[in-house]
Amino acid sequence: MTEKNQLVNLSHTRGDEQTNVYHRIAEGGFCPFCWENFQKNHKKPLLIQTEWWIATENQWPYQGSTLHMLFVYRDHVDDPTKVAPDAWSEFYQHILPAIMKRYHINGGGIYMRFGNTNITGSSVAHFHANLIVGGEMIEQPTSEDWLTVALGYKHKEA
Repeated sequence: MTEKNQLVNLSHTRGDEQTNVYHRIAEGGFCPFCWENFQKNHKKPLLIQTEWWIATENQWPYQGSTLHMLFVYRDHVDDPTKVAPDAWSEFYQHILPAIMKRYHINGGGIYMRFGNTNITGSSVAHFHANLIVGGEMIEQPTSEDWLTVALGYKHKEA
């Protein structure tokens, strides 16, 4: 469980490496997605850097994905309503098309989580977007074949 104002949520890390890195980050009390920290801790190449965004491959992709991109908003916000209007335009008109062209993406999903990580399932309380590309459908898929991502927790009736 994480405190309301904590920057990382260790309950939502995936694997020992990410847990160890985020444990160090939690002890240091810094946001891993703020630019000055991101460039020190993220090991994948930064593919696009603009005034508003950083685009890179996720260092810890979801199991079963063929591509997992991370788009980090440079300013420390945890709410999409605080993202500059020009930043949204840049994301949808320039950054996303550039990544789709670079990786020849013809299908995938984009999701954004914001706010309290105890609700969202995110490991970082800094606004960012994910682009996930899975494999192709097999002839008779089952629920075991679906790629799943954490977008929060199921509501349980009292």
